Amino acid sequence: MKTFKAILLISLLYVGGFYVYKSYENTEVSQVGVIAPNFLHTWFESDQKIDLKKPTFYIAWSSSCPRCITNAPKYNKLYKKFKKKINFVGVSPNIDDGTKELAKHYNRFPMNHDPKQMFFKYFGAFSFPYYVIVDNEHIVLSQGYDIKENILIKLAQ
Repeated sequence: MKTFKAILLISLLYVGGFYVYKSYENTEVSQVGVIAPNFLHTWFESDQKIDLKKPTFYIAWSSSCPRCITNAPKYNKLYKKFKKKINFVGVSPNIDDGTKELAKHYNRFPMNHDPKQMFFKYFGAFSFPYYVIVDNEHIVLSQGYDIKENILIKLAQ
């Protein structure tokens, strides 16, 4: 009887986990081709300013995300390559992100805090890292979980 209860409990947890996963699977909201709202520059709790006349590459990350930390050298390389032509902005929902982790892993591109997670809600992002590229006219060119370096190259020309 105990074995049956254990199997039943494990089965219910498995089905419940699958349901939660499926409910998040298609939550991303495509904003590609849409003019980005002002939130990209006003929702964040930061006093760092960016040049609004340049394209911007947003990197949503968290210090608790192992992939975000392992990708830091790639972000730094992209930043060094494109910083004269493209803004780089880190976005984190956690206020404490951007201190120790920033100093250890990231170059000095602006890091912004989004404690209300407006960035994540707008784009339907539910995990890290998440990337958004906006051109100099504030049109969203790319969003998702993969860096579209070809778009960055084109914007930098």
